[in-house]
Amino acid sequence: TTPTPAAYSTIEPVRSTGRWHKSRNWMAAVPPPPTMWAAIDVGLPELPYKSSNLYGQDKGSTTWAAHSHTPCSVRLWKNFDSKIAEAAQLPQNQTQLLVNVEEEMRKVKFAKVSREQHISNNTTFLLQYALGDALPGVEFTQTDEYTTANPDIVALEEESMIISADQFESPAARAKARATAKQEMEKAARLTFETKPFWKFRFLMESTDSTKAIINLWSVPKGYSSEDMRRQKPLPQEWSHEKRKVFHLIRQLYGQMLSSNLRYGILHLYEMWWFCYRDLNGHLFISRSFAKTATSPSVLQAIVTLVRLEDYRLAEAASAHPKSAIKARDSKPRVREADSGKKRGAPATGGTQKRQAKKSKQKKPPPTTQRGRNLLEDIDAERDLASLIQVWECNVVAMTEHVKLLTNKHFPSVLVKLQRDPSQSHVANEMRREAGIYEELSKSQHTRGAIPKFYGYSDHLGVGLLCTEREGQDFDDIGVENLSNALKESAVESLLTLNQAGLLHNDIALRNVVCCRDDPNHAKIIDFGRAEFTNNQNLLKEQVIHLRHLLQMDT
Repeated sequence: TTPTPAAYSTIEPVRSTGRWHKSRNWMAAVPPPPTMWAAIDVGLPELPYKSSNLYGQDKGSTTWAAHSHTPCSVRLWKNFDSKIAEAAQLPQNQTQLLVNVEEEMRKVKFAKVSREQHISNNTTFLLQYALGDALPGVEFTQTDEYTTANPDIVALEEESMIISADQFESPAARAKARATAKQEMEKAARLTFETKPFWKFRFLMESTDSTKAIINLWSVPKGYSSEDMRRQKPLPQEWSHEKRKVFHLIRQLYGQMLSSNLRYGILHLYEMWWFCYRDLNGHLFISRSFAKTATSPSVLQAIVTLVRLEDYRLAEAASAHPKSAIKARDSKPRVREADSGKKRGAPATGGTQKRQAKKSKQKKPPPTTQRGRNLLEDIDAERDLASLIQVWECNVVAMTEHVKLLTNKHFPSVLVKLQRDPSQSHVANEMRREAGIYEELSKSQHTRGAIPKFYGYSDHLGVGLLCTEREGQDFDDIGVENLSNALKESAVESLLTLNQAGLLHNDIALRNVVCCRDDPNHAKIIDFGRAEFTNNQNLLKEQVIHLRHLLQMDT
């Protein structure tokens, strides 16, 4: 029966809304939507692991960790729970959320998991799905384009999203997009994630206090310098498997944060999460561990807490190694008490002049860029230059689907081609083939002028790395309509030179012809990943005809 008006007075209305809902001749109270903070106070769903015994290949990220920065110490982040409690009171976290996050996460269809990359893929999709409404203007993505730190997941500000250069038809627009992409990424990034598979870190899963275990296991080998780390000097034999794992794990996360100028970072096995920050003194602080099923606070609440923090940018770079920090501290100019009263502009005394003259005669080490030039001038060292390249010292200038093109601060005239995905063996094979072609062509004085100078190949980072002279823009970026006749003729001459050596390029395109940096009227041929030597004169002639057609020249 339909309740009478008098009966309404016996029903207590919902205080927060006082609204009524009429359906099928009865009146019922409608509960208010939960706040955003309450809506994300839920555990994470299970991932569909293929089996309980997982030994799938990783991305090779641990190898990258051996070339990352090193914190001076690892400490406990004691007040992280207080940070979460403060975040719960923020007005933006108390707004109503009309989405049931827990129910929505149950609808997510995860891909089967058997390797680290699968965990990153599923986690990225889950975070974007679960926190898309809770964090408007923030996107979680695996897009590591134009970054040198290779984070597994990045939290980006959507309004500063990177625009792919491939979207533009105009060469000038593509060049501009490539030039500004890294700056935009640096502006957009707020938080970096490092993903690891739990089956590689079972000792942390089984520990009663995993954070304490990480802190206790972390150390730097005695007498181990930053140069030793750069050259991948083996870790002490007495170190346990767990200690080695933690050593690489911490250095990788810290390196990502430092290279991206970020204060905060997240380390997770999906089954277990840690939230971190670094300070100006090179210390890394790690929170207590959070299980994926944790609530009040939950993993999602902890992530939102870090994303909401406004001091996420930490531009000043801490020292890369404890010894470097000590050296930098001790190298600061000290004023002796006896000289403290002297003015800087005061003339030197006789004794001081003798000491200064003696010092001036001492051979001083060249600056960093000079060191790079000295190495490049050393013919015997050229082929070994690739093995000296370290990722955190590089900046991305362009990228394709399979490789990144980098510049190095120590060798600014060198272009570094770096394989993006360690699992793509065909890319590594092409890069090795290209290195062999460069090696062979560099033997002849006649063919050297048709190609960039070759500085060697290395796989010391776990991926293919090839170094050549950094030349000017490619013809695709310049645009055929902007090429001079002299430059077009030079491109054909360079290809004819390679023809005489019997080289079939197999990928002649405008993007693979570049303007010489030292001579704007001279062109060189690049990218020999598909090239081969042949005696087939017809094929050699055809590639010249094809290039002339691309350059809109008379055949």
